[in-house]
Amino acid sequence: MTGRWKGTYTCGQGLTGFDLDISDEGGGSVSAVFSFGPVASNPGVPNGSYAMTGRLEPRSLTLTPEAWIEKPSGYVMVGLVAELPGEDPDVLSGTVTSPVCTTFRVTR
Repeated sequence: MTGRWKGTYTCGQGLTGFDLDISDEGGGSVSAVFSFGPVASNPGVPNGSYAMTGRLEPRSLTLTPEAWIEKPSGYVMVGLVAELPGEDPDVLSGTVTSPVCTTFRVTR
């Protein structure tokens, strides 16, 4: 799971691009940096980023927002939940934990 993942997620602002840099903290704990910004079909999304902490279990990855690194006006941090293992070890997908969001998908 560690390393850089790139993909998209969908929330109230529409389809948004993001990078997820996951680091192993040992004992099933992980940290991550969630960096988001525009995609070609939705160029009005600003850039932003925040730190996350989480747990890597045998069947799931849960990431919870911790603190803003770069906060655009009007945006809130969201969490991520993915079921593991997926069909492809280089694809991570799941649910964005916010009522105005749906799903995410990233690849490495």
